[in-house]
Parts: sequence; structure tokens; C-alpha cells
Amino acid sequence: MRAGYDRARDLPKLLRLWPDEALSLAAKDPAALVEKLARMLRAERKRSQSRHWGYDLSRHAALMLAYQCEREDLAKSETKSRRMLAAPSQRQIGGTAGSGDRPLLNGQT
Repeated sequence: MRAGYDRARDLPKLLRLWPDEALSLAAKDPAALVEKLARMLRAERKRSQSRHWGYDLSRHAALMLAYQCEREDLAKSETKSRRMLAAPSQRQIGGTAGSGDRPLLNGQT
């Protein structure tokens, strides 16, 4: 997380949800949270461009910061899970056969 963004403090205000609901959404489905923040950011950008009276610059900046931080966290967790799935097991590295207690000798299958 970046300085200035605290998920527990900022996310409930931005999503306009109760704190436990916002944090459970973040924990349950981080990709859905990033999509929701992207939609909210687009809506805020449209309000800015149309000079709507409800546009709030500080909200826009907070949404942008939250979106960037949550997107970075999602990317980190996805690369970590990919790395864990792609890592070979110790049995494959050691070159053991069958039961895993004896190494393969030359010519054995």
C-alpha cells in the first residue's frame, strides 16, 4: 500500500458501505473490488468533464489512489499465485521414482 491510503480507513467512505462490508468485499474478491473502483472512477471523471455540481476533486483523488493501490495488490497476489502454481515439487527436482524414496539409476524406467 502507498502512503496516504489505508484500506480500513478509506475504502468504506469511498464505496459508501459499512466498514465490515467493504473489507469483506476486498478480502473475498479483490478483482471485483478493482472493477468497482474503476467504475466509480469513470463516473467521477464524467462528473468532472461535464462540470457537474456534485463533482468532488478530493474524492476523485482518493478514488484514484485507492484504485492504483488495489490494482497493484491484485497484480502482486496474482503473480505470487502463478509462481506457486508453476513451481515444481521437490519430488520432481530430486529425480526420484515411484515411491519417492529411491533415486533413478541409469537405464531404469
